[in-house]
Amino acid sequence: MENFTTLFFELDSTVSVDSKILSINNYLNRSTHKDSIWAIALLLGKVPKRTATTFELRTWRCDVSDTPDWLFEESLKITGDISETIAILLPQPQKTLKISLSEVVSQILSLKNSNEQEKKAIVFDIWDTLNRDSRYLFNKILTGSLKEISSNKIIIKALAKHLNDPETIISHRLMTPWSPETVTFEKLLKTPDSSEALSKPIPFYLARSLTVNIDDLGNTNDWAVEYKWDGLRGQLIKRQGKVFLWTRNEELVTDRFPEFNLIKKSEKDNFVLDGEILGWKEDKSLPLSALQKRFKRKTLNKKLLSDIPVAFIAYDLLEHNGKDIRHLSYVERRKKLGILIASFSPNSTILFSDEIKFSSWTGLENIRSNARAIGAEGLMIKKINSAYGIGRENSDWWKWKSDPFNVDAVLLYATRDNSFRSKNFSSFTFAVKHNDRFVSITKASIGLSEEELIDISAFVKKNTIESFGPVKSLKPELVFELSFEGISKSTRHKSGVIIRLPKIERWRKDKHPHEVNTLSDLITMLEHYG
Repeated sequence: MENFTTLFFELDSTVSVDSKILSINNYLNRSTHKDSIWAIALLLGKVPKRTATTFELRTWRCDVSDTPDWLFEESLKITGDISETIAILLPQPQKTLKISLSEVVSQILSLKNSNEQEKKAIVFDIWDTLNRDSRYLFNKILTGSLKEISSNKIIIKALAKHLNDPETIISHRLMTPWSPETVTFEKLLKTPDSSEALSKPIPFYLARSLTVNIDDLGNTNDWAVEYKWDGLRGQLIKRQGKVFLWTRNEELVTDRFPEFNLIKKSEKDNFVLDGEILGWKEDKSLPLSALQKRFKRKTLNKKLLSDIPVAFIAYDLLEHNGKDIRHLSYVERRKKLGILIASFSPNSTILFSDEIKFSSWTGLENIRSNARAIGAEGLMIKKINSAYGIGRENSDWWKWKSDPFNVDAVLLYATRDNSFRSKNFSSFTFAVKHNDRFVSITKASIGLSEEELIDISAFVKKNTIESFGPVKSLKPELVFELSFEGISKSTRHKSGVIIRLPKIERWRKDKHPHEVNTLSDLITMLEHYG
């Protein structure tokens, strides 16, 4: 358990991808496969079902701790977390026995069929064995509330490095339904699957953001233009009757989009398509926030599939019936793509990305300014004679995104850094005016300098109205300019709106809080561009 505790807090204390990968590899090198399979499962969010509640833990800790209730409540106000508070206030462990992660989880699973007295005895025994940090993790696993502190992509990279296998192969192996209760590390990650080669995606060709004057691109006849849709870039692969869907980050997400599995029976050709996964309803794109719901839900029920149907907007054809055609020009590949999609069934979820007709760069600029009206986030500009490359090789492909929205907002809440031990403030909640009060609209953490973070932290300490654990409610005095790329309706937020990819552009020390934008301003944006 100590090894996993060390790993958890190492991951929690850094934002460096390389450091996280190194920590995971160090853990795998020093741990047994029994522990490793559970560690990977927990990091991927496969936490066992809750076998005890925080209320039960709070009640039971009274039997082993003489801490008065008032001290517990005051400590809870500071930490904001019952599991952490209990871990801190429990007496020092008396046992020196080392217990592994797999043994701890095995004990947690055994509580399913235990009565309350048996549960208490097991929990007390483990509390008396673990140090403070390990108790915190034990409490979190026990109550099913362990947070995710590393992305799936980082875990896949670490496993690929540890096992000396390609990341795509590791993704494929982790995609299949599995449980650490029924599968071993060797069986899951070391046993080849016959379909691994079939699933392998082609490296994505990435466009550069347009940094030159549009007129400098030269003759408009040398370029083709499509809409840049606000979805998830992906590759849809059909080989030998099997279908695979990859994101640009090389995450295998076939299970999140069962609609595309129908392709196995309805289309006879084999192919690799490059395109965009979109929420698509009544021939219109849905906001990216809607599509993300498909990722957040562990199970896809009929209502969710009905409310958020999807489509794959195909940009390019990279492989057809086993033949790699990336060397062909963009125009040739697009012609073959059009013929292929035209052969699909009428109710196919694969759609062709239409080319935009334009006669001048000025005219194209006008088209870009209206891209949001149809749910696109800008334009893609591609040289007609370009082959399909790898990465961001040259200037054959450009992305020309719509200008971001801007809004002035007041700082309303500050949140301490996510790290378990950190006292810094790194995440901030901003609000706009609505009648005689302020309503929060978004959280943002990107855009401030180290010096500004220090100054804001000093302000937080002097101007806190209320504390909710790591969250501080502040006097509404500081104004910031925020930029963001999209806005959509939200039933979960009091403001009724949610904004996408917010960034703190600058600290508006020249503005008074009552000069910030209003909720009506955002509603107007929503009506025009949401």
